[in-house]
Amino acid sequence: NQVSILFFFVWISCGLVQAQNSQKIIDSLHNALHNAQSDSLKVLALERLSWEHKFANPIKAVEFGKQSVDLAKKSSLKKG
Repeated sequence: NQVSILFFFVWISCGLVQAQNSQKIIDSLHNALHNAQSDSLKVLALERLSWEHKFANPIKAVEFGKQSVDLAKKSSLKKG
């Protein structure tokens, strides 16, 4: 019983740490997007933002993905 409680708290702690790390990554990507000098860097930041939001906020993930594709097409960027 005590082992189950300990496992539960360790599991919750790991989830909180991961959520904090994910938020730091998202904040960094927003900064990178804002400061990007080229469209190719903006596209990369948008793609990564899409990836980071895929589980926590799928609607936002799709929005970032669409923005990435639209900007890549507008800028005539090649895949790869």
